[in-house]
Amino acid sequence: MWATCAFIATSVNPDLVRSMHMMTWIIFDCTYMITTIQLLALGGYIVLNKKQVTFPAWTGWCAIAIGITFVPLVLMPFVSEGPFAVNGLWNFFFIFSIWLFAFQIPIGYFMLKSLMTKKLSPKSTLAHAS
Repeated sequence: MWATCAFIATSVNPDLVRSMHMMTWIIFDCTYMITTIQLLALGGYIVLNKKQVTFPAWTGWCAIAIGITFVPLVLMPFVSEGPFAVNGLWNFFFIFSIWLFAFQIPIGYFMLKSLMTKKLSPKSTLAHAS
């Protein structure tokens, strides 16, 4: 829908482009529930599973905290001004910044570190999968 807005921006009423953009953003942000459940599940796995050694416990607590910070996005369709509006600080800048810097980068780092330190032996399951 955003690509459509860009494609038709010069040939239609600007209010139509704005409404399509707003609708797309609301649809995009209202899927936060899926990400919240994923973050809470991963955080719970990291914190509660003492046998896993890939991720430090603090990454699990970060995942849980970030999952909780997504919950205020439920307000976004109902407010037009302030931090929880579509163009608000919480809705875009805070949520995506904290997700990137406190979740995606640390989890990606430890995942890649774990992959780089483990060597596949000829008898590994990946070798026999083909």
